[in-house]
Amino acid sequence: MRSCEGPFQDSFTRYAGRAALLLVLWAAGNARAECVTRTLAHDARQTGRVTWRLLQAPFRGDAEDYALAGGILMGIAALSTLDRSVRHVADSSGGQWAETVSDVGHFYQRTGLTFAVAGAFYAAGLLAAEPSLRRTGQEVVESFCLSALGSQLVKRTLGRNRPVAENGPYHFAGPNWKDVDQSFPSGDTVVAFSLSTVLAAEAKSLPVAVALYSLAAATAFQRLHRDRHWLSDTVGGAVWGTAVGLGVVQAHRSLSDTHSDAALVPGANSITLTLNW
Repeated sequence: MRSCEGPFQDSFTRYAGRAALLLVLWAAGNARAECVTRTLAHDARQTGRVTWRLLQAPFRGDAEDYALAGGILMGIAALSTLDRSVRHVADSSGGQWAETVSDVGHFYQRTGLTFAVAGAFYAAGLLAAEPSLRRTGQEVVESFCLSALGSQLVKRTLGRNRPVAENGPYHFAGPNWKDVDQSFPSGDTVVAFSLSTVLAAEAKSLPVAVALYSLAAATAFQRLHRDRHWLSDTVGGAVWGTAVGLGVVQAHRSLSDTHSDAALVPGANSITLTLNW
């Protein structure tokens, strides 16, 4: 049996070193550590408000909202008539270009990348005393969690067969946990479009938005090329990911307009008081 003593010691040394560093920083700048704590508490409250608002959103719409949602669902249903023909085209797409696009799309939807991006923005916001960067990091995580939650609920409720099941695009097995019955919507596409939507909304740049949505589209192509989803699955995933991403961004902006919050943010050589009114 392989001993775990080495890995355990390595982990212990690594975490002990980090703990010691934190203690030194705390002793050298107790006030700054307190500011970080207040900032984190402020951001946690903001995330809670946004999450609660988005969870309530489906039940607080008006007639126009429900009509729009119904129209989008009808459009996706109509698009499903192209599922078989698009599957044939996607399966026959060969060459290095298709593999390259698929590889890029597969990498872009990875959960680790999403959280790495969120962490980078949030950490940069703390270090630079820039609330907008911290907010972007929050929005990426919130959008990921909320969009993934919704897509998983729909997937496991409808039980739509994946193309590899060879039962056609209109076979629904109902509630279950089998992977072959988790086709609609495409979860990877949901993740990709939610990430692109948040970053594009915060970047406020057309070239950046085009690049980000191109990466998300590569993810959708990868799901088709690998025969994991129907066209309507990917379109549904793109719509859902985009809607949640926009909802999260809008909720943060709305809360900034309606709530008065204060946060102390440490900088390199200063402490900044941030007020959100």
